Amino acid sequence: MSSYTNADELYFSKIFNSGVYTYNGEMLSALPLPDPFTDQHEVPLLENILTHEKYFLKKIKLYQSVNTINEYRDKILYPCVGFASWPADLVELKEETRVSAAVRHYYLEDEQGAVLIPSDHALLFRYDPASGTGGYPPCMTLDVWMRGASGGENNYRNPNIRKVAVNLTRAIQKVNAYNYHFHDFHLSRFMVGSRLDVHPDFSPLLALNGNVRFDVSYGWMPLEFADPYIAINNVTSGSGIKKLHQPDVHSQNFSLASLLFFLLFGRKPYDGHQLMGREDDVNNRFTHYDYMVNYYLKESNIEFIFDPSENNRNRITTDVTDMFGATIELWEAAPEALRDLFLLTFKTSNALRRREPVTPDPEQWLQCFSDIGWMDE
Repeated sequence: MSSYTNADELYFSKIFNSGVYTYNGEMLSALPLPDPFTDQHEVPLLENILTHEKYFLKKIKLYQSVNTINEYRDKILYPCVGFASWPADLVELKEETRVSAAVRHYYLEDEQGAVLIPSDHALLFRYDPASGTGGYPPCMTLDVWMRGASGGENNYRNPNIRKVAVNLTRAIQKVNAYNYHFHDFHLSRFMVGSRLDVHPDFSPLLALNGNVRFDVSYGWMPLEFADPYIAINNVTSGSGIKKLHQPDVHSQNFSLASLLFFLLFGRKPYDGHQLMGREDDVNNRFTHYDYMVNYYLKESNIEFIFDPSENNRNRITTDVTDMFGATIELWEAAPEALRDLFLLTFKTSNALRRREPVTPDPEQWLQCFSDIGWMDE
């Protein structure tokens, strides 16, 4: 047992005076759930010398202008209930644990998204060996759940999909109740439990009291379900790094609607005829970050696939191919109240903010789900 006499053996909290930890070489063979930010397969376990509680690490790189200690301090001191995990502390790493991690622009699905960055700090998450899942509730990511555990078709005709859609909306409602906005809408960032409860995982892409203090550089935010306004208004910094427009509460609500549409109809809201005619990777539409940026930037009049406008070039029909038939049938059979909210959100003038944006918040979605009888299932 260490005597703790050598200060080099200790890790001191950047947040709490009583946060002093030691590392004795013990490793967690794998994170309870894969860490999307790094290629960490073995994770050091630190032990608090006062309480003997153990914590697993998620290594991070702190920058001067973003991801600052103060930003993480605010989040650690003001936890949001309902997340799959939430950091308990922040420490600076020492040489034995400060190794270069392959930090990924994890929303890209190709290997070029990985870059080696020396991690200098780590978030600590409580480790519970008795739970069997470390610090997480028993759950799986939403993308894994949809691939094999949803129990039927991945659309609103499946009662499990309806329940997950309702519970995901409730989860975002709870995030907002704690004065956070959530901007990490990606299938890997939501966890589905055995009772179809939904928990967001902790993410740097959280804005407390509407203050966006995280990095919005190219590659570090998901665009798969994003508010088009973020990408269309991107700027290039003096260093040549593309910056996305600062997201706001409308960005969160738009992403929520986009993800709900995907869950309920099995297709993304702009995945229509225009994409079919492009030279990009049409077999993997909307899976590559570059593709999404290019689409949003080049198509100045992005159009919802069910926008009834006569000049909608992106509206899906059965005239050319029947590959859209199932989606069209689902849309036509969907409750009118549900369709109206999607039409309102994805209308081109609204999505591009040519007027004051109107984006249904979680309460409005839950009221809609109640009106169509989904809340009582």
